[in-house]
Amino acid sequence: MVIVVGLIVLKTSGIGLVAVHRGPAFVWLLRVHVWATYVVTLMIGGHILIASGLLPGYRGAWRSMHLGGRLYPRVAKRLWPAWFEHRQR
Repeated sequence: MVIVVGLIVLKTSGIGLVAVHRGPAFVWLLRVHVWATYVVTLMIGGHILIASGLLPGYRGAWRSMHLGGRLYPRVAKRLWPAWFEHRQR
């Protein structure tokens, strides 16, 4: 949700920057645009870091997202224990 809201803020402030060429509104929109850029960049970077499986707790998550949901049972049990137990019944 943070990424979606951040992208909406980026788009809206970008349109505002194109429409307003100078003055206090431009300065305010520029600050909003820059901070939204920082937030969205960090969130997307974190998303890629988690999805890549570089963090030990998320090893195997990439396989479940990009290979049609196929993953090893031990990875499913480690990442999603409640779901794993429910599927075993």
